[in-house]
Amino acid sequence: MVKLTPVNQTSSRECLESKIRHHINKLDEYQKDQNQKILELCQVGKVLCTYFPAYSFKEIREVPDFIITDGINDICIEHELILQPEKKKRIGFLENTALLAERELYEDEDFPKFHADCRISDSFKFRTRDKQSIIDTFINVIRHKYLTGKLLDNELIERITFTKHSQKTISLNFGAYMVSEISESTICEFISKKEQKIDKYIENTGLKQWLILIIGNTCHSSYEVFDPFNVVFKSKFDKIFLLEDFDNVLYELK
Repeated sequence: MVKLTPVNQTSSRECLESKIRHHINKLDEYQKDQNQKILELCQVGKVLCTYFPAYSFKEIREVPDFIITDGINDICIEHELILQPEKKKRIGFLENTALLAERELYEDEDFPKFHADCRISDSFKFRTRDKQSIIDTFINVIRHKYLTGKLLDNELIERITFTKHSQKTISLNFGAYMVSEISESTICEFISKKEQKIDKYIENTGLKQWLILIIGNTCHSSYEVFDPFNVVFKSKFDKIFLLEDFDNVLYELK
């Protein structure tokens, strides 16, 4: 595991806008699969801006996720988010229901624009069959709190903080947590998962293949690298990287 030195040390915001904005504009953030693609674009785009600034997105696709180019060389990139499975399901489900609630509030032209930071109750238990009920709870509790300043009695949201915003947005706060250290076995498990598909990636494109594993985003189910360590594995991928998303630190594994 080798920690890479950023090529571009300046602010990457303008660079990121130039690389991903026109692609994001074609996607619907309220569609689950397209919202996921927006996340992938942001994370991989940040890697390109900081470590491979000569490259831009040539094609947004599936199997693999992207083709990037520097105008001469084309390279395929497969993106994989490493999360703790027991926590990933709960967080992913609630984030998706919040997004659907956000869409319904967005369509209400009479309701003001806002950003709502919702602290989710640690004790809240969800069932997938209750999805619409949970969406309704988000809408009703947020609407009532915004209009009256009072929090409706509910099992989902402990508190809401509003800030002014140019859109109507909801973010979820799951409270304080301890970040887990990523292990060699976890990294190898996710590499192996993608290794099963690489022949298809090569067949579909005939290009070099890079794999970018993502950790270290701001949620309970993520991991961090406390100290770099060696990772022993075999892979057909030409390059494999590990990105600590929050700190934008990139490690080369192969």
